[in-house]
Amino acid sequence: DGLWSYKEALGLQKYYRSWYGQDIQLGTIHRNIHQLLIQYATDIINSGMISANRNATRQARAVLRSLLAANGTIPRDVFASQVEPFYDMCLIMQDTLCGNAVYRQALDLNRFLDPVRRQGFDGAPLAFVANDYDDKGARVTNMEHVCEVSLREVCPKFLSNDFVAVQASIRQHCGQAEVTTMRMRVDNSTGEQTALIVDYEAAQVFRSTVLVLPYMSFLTLILLLWAISMLEELHAVLIWWRVLTGFLSPRLDGLPPVEYVICGEDAIDIQQVPRWHCLSTLLLNLLPRTLIGLATTWMGMVFLMSATSYGDLIMNSLALTFLITIDEMVYAAFVPSQRKEWIDKCKPLNPPRNARFDRAIGCILNELTLFLMVCAFVLCAMLIAYKKPIYGNEDRADLITCICEFAGPKCFTAWALGGYESVLAVPGYEE
Repeated sequence: DGLWSYKEALGLQKYYRSWYGQDIQLGTIHRNIHQLLIQYATDIINSGMISANRNATRQARAVLRSLLAANGTIPRDVFASQVEPFYDMCLIMQDTLCGNAVYRQALDLNRFLDPVRRQGFDGAPLAFVANDYDDKGARVTNMEHVCEVSLREVCPKFLSNDFVAVQASIRQHCGQAEVTTMRMRVDNSTGEQTALIVDYEAAQVFRSTVLVLPYMSFLTLILLLWAISMLEELHAVLIWWRVLTGFLSPRLDGLPPVEYVICGEDAIDIQQVPRWHCLSTLLLNLLPRTLIGLATTWMGMVFLMSATSYGDLIMNSLALTFLITIDEMVYAAFVPSQRKEWIDKCKPLNPPRNARFDRAIGCILNELTLFLMVCAFVLCAMLIAYKKPIYGNEDRADLITCICEFAGPKCFTAWALGGYESVLAVPGYEE
C-alpha cells in the first residue's frame, strides 16, 4: 500500500531473527525515523532562520503533512526522499572515510539530491538541513562535508544503538588513522578539488608488512627454526616408544625381581622393566607427552603465524623458546640431587630387538626424511597462514581493508557504493 508501518517493521525483525539469527532492530529504526522526520519538519517550519528558506519550508510542510496523514506509518515517497539518500553514507560507517569516498567517486551529488528532486523539491533532505543549516542555506557544496554530517548526526539518530556500537568497535580495531591531502579531478557539481585520504593502521600493517615478500621470508625462517627445535622432542618420544614397547616382550618375565636392576658403584644397569611399569609409563607419561608435543608444535606454529609485525614475530619466538625449556627448569628445581645422581649413573637401556620397529624408526630419523618432514611442515604452515579461507592472512587483509576502509574487490560496501574499489585503484594516485 506504499506505507511502512511499525507492525511491519516488527514482523520483518522477527523474520530475520527466526531464519537468519540476526537481531536487527527494525522496530526501533522505524520509530526513530518517524519521530525524527516529524521533529525535523517542525523545527524547520518554526525556525526563524530556516523558515526564510522557502524550498526547505515547502519541503518540510509537505513531509509533515504526509506523515501526519499516514497515522504512524512512513509513506514510500517520504522514505525515498528523506531516508534513502543517506544509505550510501551510512554504509561507510566512519566519517573519517568521507574523503576516501569522494576521491574514489563513490559519492555523487546528483545521486544524493535526485530523490528529493523527484518529489518536486529543490534542496537537500530535511535531516541534512536541520543538522547543518548555515549561511549557505543548507545548499550542498561539498559532498565530503555532507558525508561527515550524515555519519555524525543523521545515521546514528536514524538507526539503532547497534550502529553506534559498530562504529566504536571499528574505530577500536582499525587503530590510528594517517591523513593525506590528495588532489583530485574537479567535481563540476560541487567544485571540489582536494580530498582528505585516510589510511588506517590495521589495514596498512597488512599492505606494508604481512603481505610483502621480506616478511613472508622471515616468517618462513622462523617456522623452519621452530620445526627444527621440535625435532629433538620427536626423536626422544620415538626412542621411548621403542624402549617401552620392547620391554613389554615376555622374554625375561620369568627372571627373579632382584635381577631386573644391577647396581654397581659407578653404574646402574637396568636389565628389564616390569610389564605393569611399562604400561603405566606408556599411559600416564609417554602418551600424554606425545600428545603435548604434537599440540605444542601445532599451537606454536599458530602462535607464530598470528604475528603481524617483525617485533611481534621475534617476541613470539622468544616466548616459545622459554616454553619448550619448562620441563628442564622443573627437573632442575624439583628433582632431588640423589635421583639426579641415579639418572646420571644409569646405563643406556637395552630392550629386546624388534626388527620392524627398528627399521621404521631408522627410516623416520633418517636425515633425508627429517629434512623432508621439516620442509613439508613449513610449506603447510605457510599455506595455512596465507591461503586458509577467512583466517588466512590474505582473507584477513581483505576483511580488515573492507571494514576499516570499505575497499577491496571482495568488499560489499565498495561494490554497493560504486566508484573505484580502493584509493590505490584511482587513476593518477601516487603513494
